[in-house]
Amino acid sequence: MARFEKKLHKLHAPRGTDEANANGVLYRVDNDGTINVPDEAVDPLLSLGGFTEEDQSDDDPSGEVLMKSMTGALGCSWGGNSYEPDSDGFFVVPAVAAVDLADHGFVAAERSAKASAKVPQLKI
Repeated sequence: MARFEKKLHKLHAPRGTDEANANGVLYRVDNDGTINVPDEAVDPLLSLGGFTEEDQSDDDPSGEVLMKSMTGALGCSWGGNSYEPDSDGFFVVPAVAAVDLADHGFVAAERSAKASAKVPQLKI
């Protein structure tokens, strides 16, 4: 008799989370901050639990966010990578880094279409 194994999906847990409950099943978060769950647990954890998908490519624009340092930082690092601001002081970082960087004085930002190169405007 063949044994079928469910495909597991790797998700990033919100910072400080050590377990999650989806559809009455308890899942433990690994030491690296990720969790492996079957198909039926993915939607509840993404939509309600604050989890994010593991396989976001660094080349995928939807997996990035524009941030601005409110402390005047000249650089930042996350996940072993270093990031420098552009000429307007904006950082382009992976979306999953936003929560961690917010704890260090960064805010998600949006460039205004009318912003000049010398005076960046933020919509927060």
